[in-house]
Amino acid sequence: MSSIATAHRRLTALILVRNDPELTQRRLARAVGISLGLANALLRRLEAERLIKVERLPAGARYRLTPAGRAALLRQAAALAKGALRALGGLTSVERGQLRRRLGPRGALVAALPPRREADHA
Repeated sequence: MSSIATAHRRLTALILVRNDPELTQRRLARAVGISLGLANALLRRLEAERLIKVERLPAGARYRLTPAGRAALLRQAAALAKGALRALGGLTSVERGQLRRRLGPRGALVAALPPRREADHA
C-alpha cells in the first residue's frame, strides 16, 4: 500500500460496502472525501482484486463484499490500528491530554493506550 491515505480509503470503502446495501459511488465519494472519478476507480480496483462483487443494474450498481473482501477488511483494519498504536504510543502525557480534548468523546480511546515509558524516549 502506497500511503496511509490510500489504506484508509480502501478500508473505508470496504466498510461502507459491508454496511450499506444501497451504497452509491456518489455516497462513497462523499464519505471518503474523494472525487466521483476516484470513487469509481477505487471500486473498480476492489472489484478487480475480487474484494467486492458488483451487480450491475439498470438503475445503477449494487456492491457486496466477497469472502476475500471480508478478510482484507480485517487485515487492513488491524494494520491501521497497529500503526496508530505505534504512533500514539510515542506521545507524552501532555500530548495525550491535548489529543483527548481535540477528539472529544472519541478521545476516551486515547486513555486506553499503554503508558509511554519515558526512559525509552529520553
